[in-house]
Amino acid sequence: MFRIQPQILLQSPPKLKEIGDTIKNMGFDPTGKRYLTALFVYSSMTKATWDSKVDHFKKLGWSEEEICKAFHLQPILMKTSEHKITAIMSFLVNKMGFTPSAIVILMSSLEKKIVPRGLFGKDLLSKTLA
Repeated sequence: MFRIQPQILLQSPPKLKEIGDTIKNMGFDPTGKRYLTALFVYSSMTKATWDSKVDHFKKLGWSEEEICKAFHLQPILMKTSEHKITAIMSFLVNKMGFTPSAIVILMSSLEKKIVPRGLFGKDLLSKTLA
């Protein structure tokens, strides 16, 4: 992660420790892969930007707990623009009929269930159509 996102190292040591402690307090395991991603995401924005993103999710119907869970599952979500978040949520809620809570649940199964099954299905389709 430090090779890919070296700007983390540009933080002053006290600031980096503060960010690390904040991420740990959010429930991230410092030895886990998501901790580094969360560290990068959180350190790449100001407190005002972070609060703006949180407020935006709340306006879209997410609770504080759901926002924290979503950040824990997919930290990079907070780097997504508010415009893109609105468009995705609009599609999933208005066109597909999902509730904001269901979207967080989908995110939790995305990595372990949806993606592998989707890739397996795609592989099966490509083999039967070839």
